[in-house]
Amino acid sequence: MNIVIKLPNKLDERILSFPFLHSLYQNCELRLEEDEVVNLHLLASKEHIDVLYLLPFNAYYHEIDPEDLKTIFTVHRGVAELKIEKPEIFISTTDSFVDASIGKNLNIPRKAGFAISKNKIFLTDKIERNDEVNFSDQLFSLIKVIEPYPKRMINAYSRSVKPPYSDWTEGSYTLIDLASPKDKIDPIWKEFFELAPAEKFVLMASELSEVEQKDQVNELIKELPEKHQYKFFFYQSNIEFARVSAHSKNFVTANRALSLLACYVGANSILIGPKNTLESHGPKYFRGECEFIEVRNSSSDQYSKVFDRLLSQN
Repeated sequence: MNIVIKLPNKLDERILSFPFLHSLYQNCELRLEEDEVVNLHLLASKEHIDVLYLLPFNAYYHEIDPEDLKTIFTVHRGVAELKIEKPEIFISTTDSFVDASIGKNLNIPRKAGFAISKNKIFLTDKIERNDEVNFSDQLFSLIKVIEPYPKRMINAYSRSVKPPYSDWTEGSYTLIDLASPKDKIDPIWKEFFELAPAEKFVLMASELSEVEQKDQVNELIKELPEKHQYKFFFYQSNIEFARVSAHSKNFVTANRALSLLACYVGANSILIGPKNTLESHGPKYFRGECEFIEVRNSSSDQYSKVFDRLLSQN
């Protein structure tokens, strides 16, 4: 059975599609004859495609240039060279009209997706979407193209990842993604490091450019109290981030996608920001848990709950 799936382009939605992929794969295996195999061909924009390698089952990954995903004409060029032998089913997990057209471009007989506006033109299996539930739950209805009564999803788990540091034990450090409004690390964190008892910290700044990450984080470390031990994590690879976050005591960030990725690999995270999006776009079916703390500006009053939460771990 050869199934082609167009995944979301945004990193947070791509990670939230993982429970659907787990469940689809499991339900396919239940339907297979003794000599059959299921081959999942996952299509995704090339940005952040590395996150797919954390899935615990084998699949084929096909990257598409974002420029080729802009119109139904450019996408034809983008998928023309894909080598997929006798695809039987195409599933689009997005609202995109362009994504819905991919199945037709690949001459796939069954094409499933959400019954949204003009998308229906390209679909043979038009499936209703429930926008009132968590994003991960919204995708489960797409499994009906394979199995009308799919087995219930219980848990989505990643491949195991090796510890990143040989000199620090698992769970001995806190990973902090330093907020960087206006391309400058928020100095409010200096207050926390002054208050905290001696501990190990890994610091990163995912919002900054590659050059600024190194310069600003290392410069900040020079100004922090010497009672702590620090390491700098250069965010460039989602696989390396998964290693660092999976073996941390806790992960703090304002980046929702990275909080989801940390939860997927089993870490607990604290998501900070002005709006709580956990109900609609929070981790579900993941091993790690996420706690939201409202932070609306760079003041001690706003960050006090974050600092208290971290200090209570000691």
